[in-house]
Formats: sequence, structure tokens, C-alpha cells
Amino acid sequence: MDTPVTSAVVTGKLGKAVRLTGTYIRASADGEDGSSENLVGNLVSYDILRYFKSLAENTSSTAEALSWRGSVRADIHITSGFDVTAGYTRRSRELNGYSLVNDLYGTTTTFSGFDPKDVTTILSSNTQMQRDEDIFDIRASAKLVGPFSIRIGYSENQADVTVANDPSEVVVPWGQGGRYDRTVRTFDGGLLFKISGLSLGVDYTGQSADNAVTRTDFLERDRLRLRGAYEAAKWLRISATAEQVDTSNEDTGYGYDGTMKTYAGDLEVAPWEWLRFRVGAGRFEGDSSIAYRHPETWVNGMSVTNEKGDTLEGGLTFNLKPVTIEALLRKFENEGSFPYELERARVRAGLEITKLFGIAAEWDLDDYTEKNRSYGTGADYTANRYGLYLRIHP
Repeated sequence: MDTPVTSAVVTGKLGKAVRLTGTYIRASADGEDGSSENLVGNLVSYDILRYFKSLAENTSSTAEALSWRGSVRADIHITSGFDVTAGYTRRSRELNGYSLVNDLYGTTTTFSGFDPKDVTTILSSNTQMQRDEDIFDIRASAKLVGPFSIRIGYSENQADVTVANDPSEVVVPWGQGGRYDRTVRTFDGGLLFKISGLSLGVDYTGQSADNAVTRTDFLERDRLRLRGAYEAAKWLRISATAEQVDTSNEDTGYGYDGTMKTYAGDLEVAPWEWLRFRVGAGRFEGDSSIAYRHPETWVNGMSVTNEKGDTLEGGLTFNLKPVTIEALLRKFENEGSFPYELERARVRAGLEITKLFGIAAEWDLDDYTEKNRSYGTGADYTANRYGLYLRIHP
């Protein structure tokens, strides 16, 4: 898999009250995958309604993904304690995928023992989806009486989705190919209480959509989040977060309903100005159900998942100007319908050569392992990423 990424950010001020920021990001990914399997013995297949002595299966697939995003944003300082931010984002994503499965059944016979011969089955699929989105948003924040402040916002996502699905692919009961429009409107607000080193906040986000394109699209989604932090001293900080997200799409053929709960907390300690430690822990619990059809029989079914995961992480930062070193280690373990473990490590070093120029180097590691799978370790992987960056501060 190759994924070259290009990004650019430009920012500037109009007077003292307005800051403008423009961003552009483009990523182009492509990959290939193949596998082979051979079986020998006294076997049976109900798909071809035959006994067989051997099976040779070969699979191959290719995937391409092109995505880009451009945005412009204005941050406006109206008066003391009152700020407004507004932005427009245009983003596009195109996915192309092709897969081929070739099965050769050797020395097959019918269930009555007649008609010995070899049987070849071929399954191919070619699918494409392009999604173009225009996103408008505006938000305002104001300081109220005493230690209270409020934030409100509105955004609208207008999506144009084109799907070209292979006839062999079944996603929703009535097929999925075609062109679709989808608009998602989002209202959000928050209330913050802050005094001395204590801060408490509550945030709510409500989303509604006029159409569902893919099977997992929602029509209604609500999120409630509670957060708190206490900074006992400059060298000690404690924070905690609790969040619940409810998602649903009750339209015929979807029957999508899900709830996700997340709890997390972390502790930061900075015994010296040049050294900072951080440890954190969290848990998530998720339940979801969605209707689907079995592609081989066209019979209705219900997919139900129940997940419970725990995460533990630790990190440290050395700030030895002009050199900065950061290290992070995180472990995530999930139990339930899809048990797996994910370990991540990251090391980043930066050097500020002058006030205008600096360089940075980065290494990231992902180690993914699935548990209790009938297909063995085929989905496990280890990924290493390396980066070298030039930083310019005009």
C-alpha cells in the first residue's frame, strides 16, 4: 500500500480582529492483495451441491483511493469575551475496488455419487464510489456572568454521492447503484464553568440527515459529553471525560440502532520545566444492530455486535531547547464480538535551527492482533512509518 500525502496551510491577519486560515490536503492511496489456498480430503460444498476431493482457491484484489480537502476559515474577535468563527470546506473522496476469486473443485460428484468432474467457479466484483461534500459552519462563543461561558454552533454538510456497484455486490435490499444527495444538519452547544484551577463542561451535539446512501448512514445522531479538569499546580493536572453517542436509522431495509459510551481520564505531571509525564486510561462500550440480506440466499438477517474495550497509555516529553523529544506508548484491547489488541508507539524529535526554520523526525509503530478468529492470523499486521519534516515559521 502506497499513500503519498501533500498538505499546505496559509494563515494571516486582517487588522487585529480577523484571522484567515486556508488549508489543502491531498492523499492518493493504492494497494494490491492476493492469496491462495489448497485443500485435500473428503469434502462437501452446499454451494455447488457436490462432494469433492480437492480445492484450489486463488484471490486477487486492487484498491485505489483519492481524497482531497480544501478549506478557508475566518476567526473574528467581536469584543472582549465574544468571538465568532465561520468556515467553508470542500472535500472529495473517490474509491475504486476490484476483486477476483477463482475456485477449482477437483474430482466432484453429485450427492448421489454420479457425474465425476472438475468444477470451476469464478466470482469477480468491480465497485466505485465518489463522494463530494460542501460544508458550511458558523460558531460563536461568549463569556457569561462570573465563571460561566457558552458556545453555540451550526453546520451543514451537502453531499453528492455516486455509486457504481457490481451486480454481485448487495449492500441494501433494493440495490445501491446510482447518484444520491444527502444533507446533514448539525446543531451543537456547550456550557463551561471555570474558576481557579477547576473547569467543568457539558457539550451536546444533535445531527439529522434527510437521506441515507450507504447501509451504515444515520438519520439521527445525538452526542452528550461531560468533561472536567483540575490543575492543582503548574506541575500537576487531572482530567476526565464521559461521552455517549446514540445513532439510528429506522427506515425500511436499514433498521440501524447503536449506542457508544466512552469514559477516559489522564494525569499529567511536570516535575521540571524540561520534563513532562502523562498517563491515561479509558474504556468504551458499544452496542449496535442493523438489518442486512444474505447475498447467497437473499434472506433477511440482523447483525448485532457488542463491544467492550480498555486502553492504557503513557508518554513523556523532553523540552531541551532547541531540541524537543516526545515518546508515546498506547495499548488498546477490545473484547466482545470482534476481540483484538492494538499497540502503538511513537517517537518524535525536533530541532529549531533558527526562529524561522526547524526540522523534525518521526517514527510510528502499529501492531494489530485479532483474537479467537477461525481464519488464524491472516488479518494481523505490523506497520512502521517514518517521516522527516522541514518546518518554516514566516
